[in-house]
Amino acid sequence: ISKQGITLDAAKPAPIRNLTIPGIVEIAELNQSMDLNSIKAACLLITDASSKLIDFFTNAECNSQREENGNIGTSIPISWSASYHQGLNILSGDHTSSKAMKKDVPIEFIESAFKSSITILLSLKNPLEMSNLKKKVHAALQEVTSVLLEVIKSGHVSARKDYGFGSKYKGNIFLSMLQACPSGISNLESIRMEIISAMLEHIRDIPEQLLVSILRFVLRYVETDDFVTYYSKESGSGKTSLVARLSKQYMELIAKVPHKADSQQYVDEEKNLASRIMSLAVLDITSKIITYSRCNHSFLTKAMRDGLKSNAEVETLLITLSKLLQCGGGHDAMVSFKGGMTLSVGAVEWISALTDAHLGTMLKISLGGGLVIDRIQSAVRSALAQSEFSNEAKEMLDHIEMVTEHADTMKDESSPSLRETTVLYSTERLAF
Repeated sequence: ISKQGITLDAAKPAPIRNLTIPGIVEIAELNQSMDLNSIKAACLLITDASSKLIDFFTNAECNSQREENGNIGTSIPISWSASYHQGLNILSGDHTSSKAMKKDVPIEFIESAFKSSITILLSLKNPLEMSNLKKKVHAALQEVTSVLLEVIKSGHVSARKDYGFGSKYKGNIFLSMLQACPSGISNLESIRMEIISAMLEHIRDIPEQLLVSILRFVLRYVETDDFVTYYSKESGSGKTSLVARLSKQYMELIAKVPHKADSQQYVDEEKNLASRIMSLAVLDITSKIITYSRCNHSFLTKAMRDGLKSNAEVETLLITLSKLLQCGGGHDAMVSFKGGMTLSVGAVEWISALTDAHLGTMLKISLGGGLVIDRIQSAVRSALAQSEFSNEAKEMLDHIEMVTEHADTMKDESSPSLRETTVLYSTERLAF
């Protein structure tokens, strides 16, 4: 058959796969180009907004004297939260809506927003240390941490990327982020705990080093007020529910009897309640960390050896882990995602790594008359009945008993007291 110079073989029709419908390819390429342009525009928007915000505070701080005289603008020229959501609007194709669709946000935009948010956070000083810019820094911190939380909860943040920071912050940008989060500021008291909780729930590749760093950060730097504010907003079961109830009780105590602040009864009640909240909150957070996922023993041991700096930190963590091991059978710890472990298995894993990492410290603790070794032995013996990890528990118990026996042979030798070496850090923070 011949028509208009085109010859078709009726006996051998062309395969359908070789036929193309005019316009389909062009439309697909156009849509792809529009998507790439939208992503580039959204990323450029927030990068530019980040630079402007940092420049504003840098210039304002350098001219703080002029701020007092009213020569510097009274408001921040750009809103970080508004810029972030404007970027989402661009990606959704809606440039006007205040509530753009957030499903399937491109990872390029998430990474750009995450990096820019951390850059702003690390560039801002705590408003408590500033005078003229206090309110402005406070407002900026609220917006930056709010965006950080939203970005982390997207599930697209990876703990194994450096996001262009390299070794600038000792290769641990997430720990630097936590350290930069403000404390003791109205409306931001719980932000550090909120970010830690979001990381454990929504980031799926946290390495052993960062898990140890997070736990050490909680033990050393998170205060009672941080826990109270965080847990007073929480609901749940187990220890989370108990800490939430105690936190609300603590807030009611503080609010109802300010005029009794000087009475000994009030001081004792406030101190005892704060101690219970601190202890239970540390147990709850530790349980979430150790059940995050199964760790590589060598990596976890190295992380503990490098991350835990003092005898008191080791002793405090041993006490916490032994307590969790004792209650592991009846405590349903929250796991961050599918694949997390039971509390008992996690406790055994972390105690084993901690023992290998700080055997010398445990020997010193035993020589100093510390009861933590006895507590661990008791907890491990009670855990031997659980078949899921009886072999691991038996090996760890043998290891600990070897330490105890070695300590008994050295009782007559002088050894530095734990109290003498840990004046600034004490296990009295935790009451069991």
